[in-house]
Amino acid sequence: MKLGHLLLLKARNTMRKLGLDVAPFPRLGKMEFHFPRYAVDVLIDAGANQGQYGLQAREAGFRGRIISFEPVKKTFAQLQQQAEGDPAWECINIALGETNERTTINISRDSVFNSLLDHSAFMDATFPQEAVIDKETIEVKRLDGMVEELHLADKSIWLKADTQGFDLFVVKGAESLLGQTKVIQVELSFRNIYVGQPPLEDVIRYLRSLGFVLADIVPVTSDAHGLIEADGIFLRKE
Repeated sequence: MKLGHLLLLKARNTMRKLGLDVAPFPRLGKMEFHFPRYAVDVLIDAGANQGQYGLQAREAGFRGRIISFEPVKKTFAQLQQQAEGDPAWECINIALGETNERTTINISRDSVFNSLLDHSAFMDATFPQEAVIDKETIEVKRLDGMVEELHLADKSIWLKADTQGFDLFVVKGAESLLGQTKVIQVELSFRNIYVGQPPLEDVIRYLRSLGFVLADIVPVTSDAHGLIEADGIFLRKE
């Protein structure tokens, strides 16, 4: 069993003890269907953490390029270890966003909660074990400023973002590429987890304005009151 599997199972067991639930690994949605349907060439994996999503893509049969972005140095080293031996899987040690800048990221006890945004009161009350324990200076870049460098021109793209409340900013930083993007997968928060994160209604409305429709929802975390987070899979209108 890969490191990413083990860590997710451990986190899931911990959250269940707190009355929460986490979707079982993997978070595929209908990935294995959409990859061939849209002839995806490149999977952009923003907020790659330790490479769990890239591994899922390989297990779903995707053999194209994966470009994973992870800004935190320690987590990036774990990502590189996951991608080792896969020549079509590239790892880049930056965050994606709407502006090019150097800033600080909040580091939580569990790296999956690392975020450029501060924790909300709901987050602190619901996930008290995931308090911020450190900060790190990182680089943020717009994806559409890296088209030539990453050889993305004319490629069919699947854009996935799991950046803890920052996903919409990732998409806005990729606007010049959205014409060739076939699928966008972002995490939707049903309750306010991070300060300043766009409400899910705004995310859905913005993606709809770009020609993407919400086609699938994959639950991620929930409690007795319902969903907390879910992955939204948006497909370009045909």
